[in-house]
Amino acid sequence: MKTLHLDLRYYYLPRRASITESEFHHRTLSFQFQASEIALLLVDVWSDHYVKTHLQRGRDITLERIKPVIQAFQSIGATVVHAPSSDCARKYPGWTGYAGDREVFGRSPGSSASSDSWPPAEFRKKSGTYEKWARPQDPSDPIFDAILKDRKIIPEVEPQPGDDVIVTGDQLHRLLSHRKILHLFATGFAANMC
Repeated sequence: MKTLHLDLRYYYLPRRASITESEFHHRTLSFQFQASEIALLLVDVWSDHYVKTHLQRGRDITLERIKPVIQAFQSIGATVVHAPSSDCARKYPGWTGYAGDREVFGRSPGSSASSDSWPPAEFRKKSGTYEKWARPQDPSDPIFDAILKDRKIIPEVEPQPGDDVIVTGDQLHRLLSHRKILHLFATGFAANMC
């Protein structure tokens, strides 16, 4: 069984009263992870982005930092999971591997619009009586809209045979449960917005 050895650094704070900040320091723990019990989660590793300054920096980070990590996980047979947002994920085969009805059809089994009446549809859409709760809308920008519609995963790190692609947290949970994965390593972008 292949393993991954990692020295993980953390910030140590003594658990006692009246300490001073000078007592805070880094410590390191060494771990051996079984390849079958770990997964790498890649979040929003997009090929295109509407934030110009993010686009080149994100590509450089992906090629220099993330790609070697993907290759390391793949080389030991660990699970690699792509989570590029629902519109993007659906462009890749296999995204339905651990999908339920909600991911595929947009609702849970047996549910219908009439049985899902709370909160009211107008409230959920921020329309009608509830329009005052909606955020202001910027004018439509066709280039922005095209980026969101057409973006994919950066080609050099697109899903490979054996990789998984997910749309929701529930789908990720089913994948992790099915494979008995205990440790999840996450990397990627836009966590400040997601």
